[in-house]
Amino acid sequence: MPGKVFIDTNILIYVSLEHSGDSIKKEQSKLLLSSRDYELVVSTQVINESYYVFQRNGLSDDLIQKIISEFLFSTNLALITESTIRLAWDVKNRYKFSIWDSLIAASALETECSILYSEDLQHRQLVEGKLQIINPFL
Repeated sequence: MPGKVFIDTNILIYVSLEHSGDSIKKEQSKLLLSSRDYELVVSTQVINESYYVFQRNGLSDDLIQKIISEFLFSTNLALITESTIRLAWDVKNRYKFSIWDSLIAASALETECSILYSEDLQHRQLVEGKLQIINPFL
């Protein structure tokens, strides 16, 4: 079992929005977030992206802050620093990811996660020889 896993924004969105449109993805996201087999990690970027998506879907600030507070209680928060940004540039150049996905991967690498759960990147791709991207919805 992996020691630390990084959770991308889409997982939090699926588990939190009532009308996310896909009950299978919602249930799979719940399973990922409720597992005690690994330590969950997110970055400040994931939190900010989630806030934006929740707002765009009409949730009140009070509800958004409650959802995010509960999520933060059960995860470790990785801050995006200058070194994260510079690592993201390297990842972007090497793997041709978008800058946003590169920041996610860089945060996961810096926090020594072995798995990045995301539906936005290539399933089973290995980044820097140590971070496996897994699409949990396949």
